[in-house]
Parts: sequence; structure tokens; C-alpha cells
Amino acid sequence: MHENLRKKPDLLIVSDTPMWQVDGKNLAFEPVVREIENFYPLFDKITWIGFKHEKNKMRDSAVTLKNARVKFVFLNNIGGKSLISKLKILLKIPVYFYRVYHHIKKHDVIHARGPSIPAFFTLMIADFITRPVYWYKYAGNWELENPPLSYKLQKDYLKKHKKVIGTINGYWPGQQKHLISFENPCFTGRELQQAKETAISKSFSGDLDLLFVGRIEERKGFDRLLSALADFKPGSGLGTVYFVGGGGKKAHFEKLAEEMLAIDYVFTGPLKREALNNIYSKAHIFCLPSLSEGFPKVLAESAAFGCIPVVSDLSCIGQYIIHGKNGLLLKEISPGEIRECLVWILEHRESLKAMSQRVNGITDKFTYEYYNERIRNDILSHLA
Repeated sequence: MHENLRKKPDLLIVSDTPMWQVDGKNLAFEPVVREIENFYPLFDKITWIGFKHEKNKMRDSAVTLKNARVKFVFLNNIGGKSLISKLKILLKIPVYFYRVYHHIKKHDVIHARGPSIPAFFTLMIADFITRPVYWYKYAGNWELENPPLSYKLQKDYLKKHKKVIGTINGYWPGQQKHLISFENPCFTGRELQQAKETAISKSFSGDLDLLFVGRIEERKGFDRLLSALADFKPGSGLGTVYFVGGGGKKAHFEKLAEEMLAIDYVFTGPLKREALNNIYSKAHIFCLPSLSEGFPKVLAESAAFGCIPVVSDLSCIGQYIIHGKNGLLLKEISPGEIRECLVWILEHRESLKAMSQRVNGITDKFTYEYYNERIRNDILSHLA
């Protein structure tokens, strides 16, 4: 039906994505920029609402979005732990709500990215402003026990709000028809093919390099990973460990690593796509002992390069990673369990090539081309 439209629809993206304005250029978090850039074949004009940040360390992961069809709308970023900061947030809520409302009235397809406060406003506005398509992308763990209050409110609202198409991570019993399981795109078909070629040629006979990608913080299980790695010595079979990512606690953990680790390691800071792909190409093991996830894009990215995952059994991750077949799942997410998984990998070299190829096989649904086809068939098909 969408192919018979006189023109492509206009898209409004409502998010809390960090954005910057530097020397007249608009920048945003690179993984989201790549996703938005691949929307171009589907939409005529794109308006993107996000939070404007001043200079901070996260800007290292930002890139310019060059296409003139994308208009940035900046919400002033505020926050903090003090009472005054929290009061400022409350005072800004009516302003944020009005700006989201103002732009929703002008667009055909409304794409909210949550859980976030701007995305929650979109759910509320959908009650009284009719638009051709509302599409809410819920990026969190759909089955999380005891979620934060804002996450629970948005999940419950989305489950009841059948006017809104919800895309979620994983496949769940009792899932309503308006809630559609979607994979999170990571790469183009060409990028995936290049990664697969690297995976085929990867050898697991020598020292095995390990890779962590994420914010350097406890919530990503970084402290547990350091404790697990502290027991490995040079000559154990574990090669260089790459810690990729930033965060406010990076300096603290760099100091701890210096005290705790005897094996070779590198803190790279945040990396953009090409540099990260170079490390995926070198690495043999991908470890993310996170305490909270929806479905991490970095898991699919590392799998495309044939890295064997050692990852938390959270959300829908276990629907893709089968323990002992194409990776190892952490149920307790403890240093001891991480250590046991790494020792198992080092002692079962004969199984690793097959595991690498099996995990590589999950990645075909994580391309932008596949994602766009799903959007055409399951979301834009609702346009009149």
C-alpha cells in the first residue's frame, strides 16, 4: 500500500538521544546516526528531536549527520542530583511536552525511541492527536523484573495503547498483535559480508584476544570482569584484552586494572565504526557481563566477526545465544562464573571454530536492509 503513495511520508523521531552543535554542524551518537541515515530510502523529510549537550566525553562517540533532509530539534539537556536540579526538570516538562506536541501535528509517521521522557510524551499525545502511524521502539528489556518506575509506566502504557505499533526485543508468550519483535540493525549488507569473510579466516590456535565494548561502569559488569581477569597470568592462553568505551568511572577502573591485571590490556576509549571493526577483526572472545540489557548491538556486531560471546542471560539474549553451542551464557554474572567460562574456552580449542561459525549465523537479521524491509511491511503498511 505504501508504494502507491504520491510521495514518501515525513518522519518525526522523538528521542532523548545526546546531540551536539559544533561549528555550525549537528552531531549525534554514532550508532543512532547510522540507523537514521539508513531511513533515507523510506521517508521524504525527517525531523529528529533529542537533547542538546555541551562538551563532554560522550561526544567522542558522535558523528555528523550530513543529509539536508534531516532537521535537528534540540531540547535543552538538564539534570543532576540536587533538589534544585530536579525542580528544574519539573519546570521544563511542560516545555518539552509542548514541543513534542507541536511537531507531532506536522508529520505522518511518529517514531518514539524509548524508554525515555520524550517518548512517553508521545504515548500520551497519541491519546488525543490522530496521526497515520505511531511507532514506539522500546529498546529496554521487555521482561525485566522490578524495572525503574518510568520504564514500567511506558511498558504498561504501550501494552494497552493499541493505536501505537510497538517494536520490542525478543519474542514473548502472550505478546499482543500491536507489539512486534524487531532486531536492532548494526550494519549494511556489504559490511556484514566483509565481517563474515573475516570470521571465516579467524584462527583460534594461539593466544585468544578478548574484547569488552560498552560503558566502563558497574551496570555493564565491568567490575566483575576485572575481578575475573585478575586470575589470568601471561602464558595462560589469554592474549590482549581490549576495553572499548567511556564513562565517568573509566579513570577509576583504569587505576584498578593497573593494580589487578597481569595480562596485556588496552583501554581504547570510545571508538567509531572503522576503528571498532579493526578490533572485532582481532578479537576471539566478546565478553559483556551486563546487569541490564535489551539486546546489545555490540553482541551482533562481534558475532558478525566470529567472536565467541560470553554474555549475560538477560532479556532475549538467550533466544539468540545457545549455551555451549554458539556462545556461553552467564546466569549468575559473577566473577567466578566469568572466569569458568573463559577457562572452558581456553581448554576447548577444538570446539571454538564451529562455535564461531554458528554465532556468525545469527547476524543476517541485523542489517539495515532487513530492518527497512520490516519497517515497510509491518509499519508503513498501516499508512492509508
